[in-house]
Amino acid sequence: MDRKTCLITGASSGIGESLARLLIKDRWFVVGIARRTEKLEKLKEELGSNFLPITCDVSKSENIKNSSDFLKKQNIIPNLFFLNAGCGEIEDKFHTNIHRKTFETNYFGVINWIEEWIHHNSLATFAVISSLVAIHATPHASAYCASKAALKSCFQSLKIQYSNSSTKFITIMPGPVKTDMFKSNKPLPFIWEPEKAAAYILKSIFKGKKVIAFPIFWRLFFHILQILPTKMTSRILR
Repeated sequence: MDRKTCLITGASSGIGESLARLLIKDRWFVVGIARRTEKLEKLKEELGSNFLPITCDVSKSENIKNSSDFLKKQNIIPNLFFLNAGCGEIEDKFHTNIHRKTFETNYFGVINWIEEWIHHNSLATFAVISSLVAIHATPHASAYCASKAALKSCFQSLKIQYSNSSTKFITIMPGPVKTDMFKSNKPLPFIWEPEKAAAYILKSIFKGKKVIAFPIFWRLFFHILQILPTKMTSRILR
């Protein structure tokens, strides 16, 4: 198809929803992927015919395959993929089942989309929502931090591997954003609204940036943590 088409996972709320609104305003056709059918249908009523809602649990590879097959049969071929769906929980105790569940959504729920589409559209751009915790982990979130670091490494590798092709890979690393998933035991500075984050992401992508990290305060904070002694970072992050 000649029209600009974007597929967004986690489209029913937060950054994903804000991206959908902005892209449709810019005359894109948006395929919105999420688990919550009622929220998708509500968005469809509001956004109109340029928004196609598809209920899909990205933690299940067969759901991703079925959704992709449906789109291909309809000749709906996305040019841009925002692989944004994610989950995370506070870990008071360490459990491997939390890691498995988190990776099924945050990691495999990304790369399964790539596998379905990378050989079908050589001009595709894949943009993943990683996190600044991929630079330096925070406590009580080992599964979440590990999954976001895995995405960062995966996209870094793919970016190099496909550097001579028309397939593009973009890594997005937000700091704290006010979404349904965001939780903090203490007030934090420079927390962005999803609308601001989405606008910044789109502006950066259309400028050609391949790594997008924001806001600058938190980007510097996590880079500084990398070079500090472990005892000091432990005191800061506790």
